[in-house]
Amino acid sequence: MDETGEYPVVFTKDPGGAVTGLAFASRNTWRRADDFAPQEPLTVRLSPEQLRAFEGKYQHERGPDAVWRAVARENGLALMNLWTGRETRFVPTSETEFRHEDREVTMPLRFIRGNGGATQLVTYDREVFNRNDSYTPRTRKEVRLPLPQLKAFEGRYGKADPGNFLEITAREGGLVMRESGKKIDMGLVPENELEFFSKHHPFVLKFTKDGNGNVTQAQFSDRDVWTKVRE
Repeated sequence: MDETGEYPVVFTKDPGGAVTGLAFASRNTWRRADDFAPQEPLTVRLSPEQLRAFEGKYQHERGPDAVWRAVARENGLALMNLWTGRETRFVPTSETEFRHEDREVTMPLRFIRGNGGATQLVTYDREVFNRNDSYTPRTRKEVRLPLPQLKAFEGRYGKADPGNFLEITAREGGLVMRESGKKIDMGLVPENELEFFSKHHPFVLKFTKDGNGNVTQAQFSDRDVWTKVRE
């Protein structure tokens, strides 16, 4: 049994009495393999010309401020995060696929070709970035709002799903946002009286007010709209 007593673990033996495997929870069978060695990740060599074909800026399809810049390096690519300036190295595993240079980090990249070159970058097999070499990062300037004005944004903002919400609290100099189910607080600073941005992530929060000046909605990164819950 495991420590909870719920899942039985059954070992199997060969005719000589040596343990050969185990069955977990009466369904998953594992064969003993003392000679197991982790498989070395596959890498290939690409020419400088092949690597330069991937160079460019790739913009997230749902977040216009989330942009990677790909730059060719010796037998690999460097992805620069344009909202933090940090650079990450990747090595090729095929003509269009790359893995993180640190074998312990799982972050696969896949490029999609079209019109003679790379047109899209896909990370984690699900996040799509469209090539946009003309992208210019927007310069955001922080302004100062008094704490009483910031407190007007405090509260819970929800969607149709009652378990999905944002919690906004005010602090000196800005706001703190926490999304339901996540234990990470994100600090936001004001760009104007209704727009706030993160200094460390490509996130912008825009608020809407009604005719009486009451905050009614928050729009997250130009896509998700949250309605303020009346207390």
